[in-house]
Amino acid sequence: MASLVLLAVAQAAVSTAAFAAARALAPSPSLVREGPRLEDLSVQSSALGSPIPLIYGRWRAAGNVIWSTGLIERREETTEEVGGKGGRSQSVTNVTYVYSASFAVALAGRAIVDVGRIWADGRLIREAGGALDVPGRWRLHRGTEDQAPDALIQAHEGLDATPAFRGLAYAVFEDLALGDFGNRIPNLTFEVIAESEAPTLTEIAADLSARVGVPLDGEDAGMPTVPGLFVPGDRPARDGLAGLFDLAPVRVATRGGGLRLRLPSTEADLGLSRDRLDARPAGDAPDGVLQRTRANLARRPREVAVRYADPARDYQPGLQRAGRRPGAGGRRETLDLPMTLAANQAKALAGRRLQRIWSNDDRMRLVGPMSLAALEPGDRLQLTDHPAAVPGQDIIVDRLTIGPGLVALDGRGGGTASTALAPPPADTGRFPGQTVAPVGETRWAVLDLPLLPGQADTPGRFDLFAALTGAATGWRGGRVFWSTDQGDSYISAGATGIAAVMGDTLAALAAGPADLWDECHTLTVRLTRPGQTLVSRSALAVLNGANLALVGDEVIQFRTALPVGDDTLRLDGLLRGRLGSAIPTGGHPAGSRFVLISPGDFIRLGVPSGQRGRPVLVKAVSVGGSAEAVDAIPLTPEARALRPLSPVHLTGRRNATGDLSLRWIRRTRVAGDWLDGTDVPLGEEREAYAVDILGPDGTIVRTLNVSAPDAIYTAAQQGADFGTPPPTVTVRVAQISAAVGRGRSRSATL
Repeated sequence: MASLVLLAVAQAAVSTAAFAAARALAPSPSLVREGPRLEDLSVQSSALGSPIPLIYGRWRAAGNVIWSTGLIERREETTEEVGGKGGRSQSVTNVTYVYSASFAVALAGRAIVDVGRIWADGRLIREAGGALDVPGRWRLHRGTEDQAPDALIQAHEGLDATPAFRGLAYAVFEDLALGDFGNRIPNLTFEVIAESEAPTLTEIAADLSARVGVPLDGEDAGMPTVPGLFVPGDRPARDGLAGLFDLAPVRVATRGGGLRLRLPSTEADLGLSRDRLDARPAGDAPDGVLQRTRANLARRPREVAVRYADPARDYQPGLQRAGRRPGAGGRRETLDLPMTLAANQAKALAGRRLQRIWSNDDRMRLVGPMSLAALEPGDRLQLTDHPAAVPGQDIIVDRLTIGPGLVALDGRGGGTASTALAPPPADTGRFPGQTVAPVGETRWAVLDLPLLPGQADTPGRFDLFAALTGAATGWRGGRVFWSTDQGDSYISAGATGIAAVMGDTLAALAAGPADLWDECHTLTVRLTRPGQTLVSRSALAVLNGANLALVGDEVIQFRTALPVGDDTLRLDGLLRGRLGSAIPTGGHPAGSRFVLISPGDFIRLGVPSGQRGRPVLVKAVSVGGSAEAVDAIPLTPEARALRPLSPVHLTGRRNATGDLSLRWIRRTRVAGDWLDGTDVPLGEEREAYAVDILGPDGTIVRTLNVSAPDAIYTAAQQGADFGTPPPTVTVRVAQISAAVGRGRSRSATL
């Protein structure tokens, strides 16, 4: 062993820089690596100076918030009526504050192709290629070298103070609603798609090597593809490549200051036979000096576990294991790989890793001739006809030490052929996954209703009601906007997550009686939203106000609701013309709107009284939708809640002189429950009535204006209007409101 002493004195490093690079990138069968924990990669950060990662293939990344407006506060008011049912009602205005934010999130330090799904606090808010499931907008800057600055950031920071972030892929969220996330920016994770097709190991290695200035020569044919790789920005490039070399038995060698990647083959870089290994001091036996050190079995792992990102489980951490028979080895090895792998790929990787450790863990030291100096770290040396050589196993060069006339080679055992394993079957376990149900359009209607029981009569204004629903399962509510200035500005009337019970009639409904139960006609309704229904109520409950609905513009009630099909019901036991509404002479055609009246399910629009008869614009926007994308619908409110009800029980009696004495009973819009037997409140500023006298052709021949529920149509007036007092007179009586004029009228022939 005198030659080793000489070598120790005269040793010189061969290709120092190249060796260091190869050593850093070459796989080691006994190394236990602990890469970035997968949990650490799922937390969004906003710390100054946080490193920007590199992403290859597909990966679920949290990113780093690089710009934000902070919380944006909006004040919203909604008005509701409380009390009523005979007592005094009160108008209550609720003020709520809604928060949103605009911000940018850096995703990757290289150009990407697209972003697929997006999660917020673990909840899927966007499918690949779809829109956000929450109110707000977003856009992607792909990180190209010619991308322009973001317009929103420029508007806040100024033209000269806004960088373009070229080479950095980032997402910008504009006015993202934060109500679902505790009024804070949620932890967002993105399915980053860096390449449209999974890159090969060589392509990733070439990009990483170029970033550190090391040229790479690698063959692409036969190299495995990498579904996804995450390289932290604060880790050396070798950490990103280390796990890749477990995907396939890749040979890493240094050549001319660069790296060379090759798949294993039966061809060695250098072959030496026993007779050529004759380097020895004078007098030593003519045998090359080859030392083989076998690893302690107790130090070899009996099991290798691989933790990875499983795309079949929304990139959540998965774990696959490969092991040997009980009693083999003494430890377990776990690889935390920031890689996207299928379950069978991860299981094959664990098996390949275990196989390589057990088959290639022998350490070798060879002292040979100067011809060994042609080798570089990573090369394969084949020995033939040598007593210490193992058939089928070459030496993978780790280090060369050159002495005077001799070369000392340190390496490890390596099979001569590929050790790739076919991916074994593997199970990821049950995983339900998440989907974003399509939000769908909002079906809505603005209801100009009579004053409802218990509803307050607020001076100076009247109420419209917006009923919203949606047929799509993903519909979660909507918001109503309205404008009184022809669309120059819109006011938010409020939002609701309650689906009103709405639908359409499937058959015509003929006119019916207004003073008794309509048992002759039925109404068939198909509801818009799947799963909703209507319920039957007793006659007493209906008379007390239950099952109030709107068909067209007529308010009805129903006693029985019988399901006759999917979301389809037949209603009978009808009460018609409720709350003073009109029963159309021709009835209602098929396709008329149907709305169950439940003010708690509606959005209330408090309209100034002066807006009656003047057009307004109204639009309803689904949660997650854009107000700009929805067309407004014009309507002209009639303020039906302010119109007096028609009088009832018209009677007429002639006296001896021929005068016709007319009497009626007034009704009231406000607090009309007859609880104590006394007159109900007037409900108007003053009591006034218009009594029209109709001619044979229905034209008005005279109008009597009175201030009490009675009037006298004198014989003289009858003679002036008809020539002689007629045997019967048709009259029409309406109560007058100071706000809207005549209310609904009642006619009778007396």
